[in-house]
Amino acid sequence: MKFAFSLFALALTVTFAQAGGFGGPPPFTNGSPLVSGVDGSYQATARGSNLSGVFRFTYSGGRQTSAPTFVLGVFSDPYNDYVYFVDGLAYRGLNQANVNDGSISGVLDNGAADVPNAVTATGTDFLGVQTFLAGYYNGKMDNNSPVASFSGNGSVAVSVYTNSSTDADGVVTPGVVSEAFTRAFKFTGVRNTLSTSSGTNSGTSTQ
Repeated sequence: MKFAFSLFALALTVTFAQAGGFGGPPPFTNGSPLVSGVDGSYQATARGSNLSGVFRFTYSGGRQTSAPTFVLGVFSDPYNDYVYFVDGLAYRGLNQANVNDGSISGVLDNGAADVPNAVTATGTDFLGVQTFLAGYYNGKMDNNSPVASFSGNGSVAVSVYTNSSTDADGVVTPGVVSEAFTRAFKFTGVRNTLSTSSGTNSGTSTQ
């Protein structure tokens, strides 16, 4: 009787161990810090020389999810975006992020090449000068953190675009794109909620 009970207890222990305890999945599955996997809403702060920013992204079903809109030539997504304040100007755009076995990589996109973050006019021809921000970041996630804390480094480039112009003789000067400067930054972030958006990869369009 004691021998049979011992075999039963051993089998039960092995079953729980394989199931991760009480029939649930084991923690740290696929590099995830929590049993729920990587799904959730993430937010981070970025700091650098004359730079302060916030970016966020959302995962659902093991991949980045989104709810994009296209309004007046600008893409926006309330679940995957960034706002950066650099050298006195604010820039916003889309954030494309990837989480893979504790590593995080992302791209900061200005959302639309034809929409400026700032415009100035010079001369009688109102020559437009527009500035754009784009960048990237790479980091690591702490697999032992209950809030999936992550940190790393990145860089942004602020580019200047001068619109084409036509002088009094009808001579056209084409627009010129040049990189004005870059800024390095460090970031830290957490998964601030396990809930995710109901967004899909298809967006709406409004002109």
